[in-house]
Amino acid sequence: MAEPAFSHSDDDLPRTLRRERDARQRGVQPAYSAPARGGSLDMPSDAVAVTRFDVPFFRLAWFLMKCVIAGIPAMLLLGAVLFGIGKGLQQLAPELRLFEIEIRPINAGKTR
Repeated sequence: MAEPAFSHSDDDLPRTLRRERDARQRGVQPAYSAPARGGSLDMPSDAVAVTRFDVPFFRLAWFLMKCVIAGIPAMLLLGAVLFGIGKGLQQLAPELRLFEIEIRPINAGKTR
């Protein structure tokens, strides 16, 4: 059986690989290149430690308030989904419901 003939040209390469090849030809090290063969990802690097994060109180409080407001629709949607799942299970398998909590006033049915 004859070997298939594949045509290969530089235009077939993805753009990222072409950029990396061109950078190597120019002698420039690309910023996104992987470690060289034989290199280790465990190589020591410049360690950075954050010691202080300075944010004004009211700015932080406003950001947290916006987070709370943004979470309200998500909580409503989650409640609706869980309610729907509960009603669906109630219709499919009513025997799964062993008890039901009934809330009524303490003096229900009593007259003075």
